[in-house]
Amino acid sequence: GTNAVEIISTNDGFANQTSLPLPNDADTGIPETDFTRGQAYYDLVIEVDPTDDNIVYTGGIDLFKTTDGGSTWNQISKWSNNNALAGLNVSYVHADQHAMAFGNNSASTVMFSHDGGISYSSDAGTTISERTKDYSTIQFYKGALGPDVSPNERILGGSQDNGNLESGVSTIPGANSFSDIWSGGDGAYVFIDRDKNYMITSYVYNNYQYQDYNNPTGQISVYDIVEDENSGDFINPAELDDINDILYTNGTSGTTYQINR
Repeated sequence: GTNAVEIISTNDGFANQTSLPLPNDADTGIPETDFTRGQAYYDLVIEVDPTDDNIVYTGGIDLFKTTDGGSTWNQISKWSNNNALAGLNVSYVHADQHAMAFGNNSASTVMFSHDGGISYSSDAGTTISERTKDYSTIQFYKGALGPDVSPNERILGGSQDNGNLESGVSTIPGANSFSDIWSGGDGAYVFIDRDKNYMITSYVYNNYQYQDYNNPTGQISVYDIVEDENSGDFINPAELDDINDILYTNGTSGTTYQINR
């Protein structure tokens, strides 16, 4: 076929085959001709329901399901709330799908594995939730420590494929109690103001957000400092002058090297 990804069905051992329509991800950054967004070599999975051959699951960045043998596809997960995904009422599941398994050949018990770990559904993909208790595999690119000491210390980290993780607002009990306060994908360079007025989180390239350290509601409020995926490195170096409240970042674009202020 001419597409980057193709889904084919056959009922005679590939003596004859039919090319099926592809899932079209609601994410406007993912082309309708390639639901893996150019990553089929890395994140592509397909599995057939053990009780009904017309029910099939597939995934690239997100997960999809058909109940009519691939004639139509329904999106059953989203990796973020970017663009049109914000209005899609499906479960959050981490991006980059790698494997699936059915529990005890049950059509309703499904496990999904992806770059964020493992997710589980007991209702055939209608609702999907993380299963990461005691599953500690996170790699941090960069971290920051707040000025307070125990028991009020605050830790912030930019993590590979698991966003910007912060300890002070965690709702998850245990020794590894962190909550993802921004991005869901890669977190990068992060900072905590020594005066405890704000924190800075980041995504790839020159994408940085301001986080209110002392929001009285207990929630982390945010606004974009800069949103630019055309400059900087993938995990982009930065430094904070929190005396003068100036953020410096790598503003590289092509062969031009500069500092953004």
